[in-house]
Amino acid sequence: MSFKPTAPRLRCGREVLLIAGPPDLLSRLDVWIRMKEMSFETRLVEVYPKSGFDLKDGDERLLGVDVFVVVSPRGLAPSKVLPGLGLCDSEGRFVLGAMLPLSRITASAFCRSACAVEKRALRGQGLGPALLLGEWEPRARKMALRSIRCLREADIACFQWTADRVTRDALSEGLSYGAGLALYYGHGRSVGWTGYHGFRSRHLPERPASPLGAVLSITCSTASRGGGGLSFAERLVTLGVSAASLGATRKTRHLSNAYLASSVCEAIAGGATRLYEAFRQARLPEDILFSSYRLFGDPTASLAGSEASFEAAMGLYAPDPDERVDRRRIASEQEYPVSEKARTEDVNLVELIGL
Repeated sequence: MSFKPTAPRLRCGREVLLIAGPPDLLSRLDVWIRMKEMSFETRLVEVYPKSGFDLKDGDERLLGVDVFVVVSPRGLAPSKVLPGLGLCDSEGRFVLGAMLPLSRITASAFCRSACAVEKRALRGQGLGPALLLGEWEPRARKMALRSIRCLREADIACFQWTADRVTRDALSEGLSYGAGLALYYGHGRSVGWTGYHGFRSRHLPERPASPLGAVLSITCSTASRGGGGLSFAERLVTLGVSAASLGATRKTRHLSNAYLASSVCEAIAGGATRLYEAFRQARLPEDILFSSYRLFGDPTASLAGSEASFEAAMGLYAPDPDERVDRRRIASEQEYPVSEKARTEDVNLVELIGL
């Protein structure tokens, strides 16, 4: 089957959101589905993943669909549910999709956060603010600064909350402010982010009143199940911290991470207001679409923050690096030297995307 790049379909009317899953799990999403019907033409498809009756590449049920969600029992690993960031329909057209691992308990948390984010879109709130996160490693901070420059050119408010500027406790508080988007750069594991002396699921805000629109972990392994239980990328959604998240099921290359981050940020700066629109307009190559990256939660999540998110984020103390110079920690960066291979990748990246 030949692969056709993602492209918006030329037709009148609302775009189509397909939601597939076992009937018992779909019934627990009734509130969220009804709210989605206000903006999308929704199609419900009953599937039974444990018996092998699921959405697959080349599926005719994806014809005419713009974006889809596969709802599955939490026991299925992300690498087994989808082969990448979506599937191809029977005509070879790529359709972006997300996974939603649910249980009786986590369904209510997801519905609460996803509906809160959808209300922002229905109210017509503007994009952002965007939170740029990352560890002390120079390459991670370099990627965060690239994203800030790109988004600020489009007048999208940005906050640099990298590990040289905020503590783990401060970040935990900041993730409860209801920002539109958060991007993390650096190293990652199945249990969380390596930065901030280790940021795990237990450090996430409990039942945030204002969930994030989407959290994109542009790093390794945050969608890997590791030693058991849900991955960090999945828990962001099932705990109600964000309506959607991105993670990787295994190791990723720095060049791929940088290309993905730059392309998505450029799409957002270019006017994408929902997560799936950003990925579709990014026109990602096949080797990224069908790699280790996976989306979770609501792929149509709005990237608009809550009404109070900007003021709340302004109140979090995040000084410029020059205001809080710690010579010992700066020196400790030498424990993570940038290899010659990494420097070559950065040079190639500059040539590739013009940064």
